[in-house]
Amino acid sequence: MKRSLDTLRLFDLHKAVQTERVVDVYKPVGAWKVEHNSTVMLSGDGQIIFEFAPPKDVPELMQSWLTLFQKTCNENAENKEAVLSAYVCLHVSFVRIHPFWDGNGRMARLIANVPVIRAGYPPIIIPKERRQEYIEALSEYHLAVGTLTARSELLPEVDKLGRFKRFCAESWSESIKLVDEAHKKQQERNQQENKGV
Repeated sequence: MKRSLDTLRLFDLHKAVQTERVVDVYKPVGAWKVEHNSTVMLSGDGQIIFEFAPPKDVPELMQSWLTLFQKTCNENAENKEAVLSAYVCLHVSFVRIHPFWDGNGRMARLIANVPVIRAGYPPIIIPKERRQEYIEALSEYHLAVGTLTARSELLPEVDKLGRFKRFCAESWSESIKLVDEAHKKQQERNQQENKGV
């Protein structure tokens, strides 16, 4: 039986992935953010400060995100393209909300892989060496659609996700290649063992 994801499980997961524990009422671990958070992004006009969803909107937005997560996980992913799209949609919408004071990217990369793994595929792993490219692809979408609020759509203008989707597809191909190589090695070992018997 597949367990459903809810707010409490998200909080527990957030506690588990946070490597640094800061005891600060304004930086809760295992709870929604209580202060605004933002990041510096590069645009055609230079550097801008991009605001993520306001803290007051996070509970409502995360309920919408959890509904999207359940819907995505309950859909039968019949091909890699559908699985990739599920990953991209869950990842980007989670990051747009930025519900925690820290660890949002880690959480997004982890949770968005649930439908991928449930479909029987290896996870999509974003290589550290390509972190800047990953951030730029996400930023391009964020800048195109603007700040998210409770009145906004979680994933507007999905056609603007092209760069991020291509980046994820490339990263995933590396994961798939690694698993294929491991399977090939195992087959070689099995063949050698069978010859030795």
